[in-house]
Amino acid sequence: MLTLELRNRLESSLKLTLSATLIFNYPTVTALTNHLAEKMNVPLDAPVEAATAQALSANDSQMADLEQLSRDEIEAMLAEELKSIDDLLKGN
Repeated sequence: MLTLELRNRLESSLKLTLSATLIFNYPTVTALTNHLAEKMNVPLDAPVEAATAQALSANDSQMADLEQLSRDEIEAMLAEELKSIDDLLKGN
């Protein structure tokens, strides 16, 4: 259910038509990012700057924290984040 909602929000915000199986076909953030960038003709081969490298390192730490959470906790966090994004898009 959340996968379809994510796909719908991506479609709406990026003005793209995406497959209903998008998240299953591209199950990681990297795979999904590469696919979406390709569909939007956005090159991803630019060199990584130091600030970006530091942010990626921080993300690795956050991923380790996420691995400690239950599926229900992760779903609740995702739903909250999606609501925040939706509110931003609606100007709330």
